[in-house]
Amino acid sequence: MGRPELPVSQPSRPAGILATGLRGVRRTAGISYAELAATARFSRQTLRRAASGNTVPEAAVVVAYEQGCGADPAPLLVLWKRARIDKEQRSREAKH
Repeated sequence: MGRPELPVSQPSRPAGILATGLRGVRRTAGISYAELAATARFSRQTLRRAASGNTVPEAAVVVAYEQGCGADPAPLLVLWKRARIDKEQRSREAKH
């Protein structure tokens, strides 16, 4: 199934928790990023980045990722919302 992924960046932060969830869904589905990209209609790079924990992907990417894996996106959208809020809070704090 391709080369091994790097560890999730900051696994205890909300973006890392989301990334871990995304990876788990893909692993359970047993599909590669290439296979996921074909059904999710996002590039392999976008999907890999979404599951890296380095960024908070757009909600549409999370939904497509989940649906491409045959999973219900609702649980991970809750995590996505937490990650987005955390990102915004950290951004505000960095400005002060």
